Amino acid sequence: MMRYLGFMEIDARDHWRHWMTISFLEPGGSVKDRVAMKLMETAEAGGLLTPHSGDKVYEGTVGSTGVSLAILCRARGYLAHICMPNDQATEKSDLTKLGAEVEHVPPAPIADRAQFVNKARARSEEHTNSPSIPGRGFFADQFENEANSVASAVWPGPLANLNMEALDT
Repeated sequence: MMRYLGFMEIDARDHWRHWMTISFLEPGGSVKDRVAMKLMETAEAGGLLTPHSGDKVYEGTVGSTGVSLAILCRARGYLAHICMPNDQATEKSDLTKLGAEVEHVPPAPIADRAQFVNKARARSEEHTNSPSIPGRGFFADQFENEANSVASAVWPGPLANLNMEALDT
């Protein structure tokens, strides 16, 4: 459920009620929780992830998506493996407290196979192709995954409008 903050703006002609979403109250503290959830729901529906099977979600990220994936993976019965450049602040990279594995890699250009997003993709493939590692690897691919666009299309606009109908405006 989205949370809202309402306030009034009064001018000489009309009274306007404005609403804003309060995304920092989401479990991961950002709008990326919804994106991460959609990435996982789409993978589950497509048979790419199965809870409590040893499946692991891999992602290259330096921001809120990593936090959201770490929280949701733990809640939904998956492991999380986050690749990020080793020059990130400790606050961004300390996702182990949320149950994620964090792999720090040297900063590299996107065309380099050792770049953090490319490294996450490779780790996912290695996991899936290894008979000695239980479960499968799923590369979330937040930047190219269509589920990200779908999550963005249904939120915040249309979802906010739907929720506004329930509020006394």
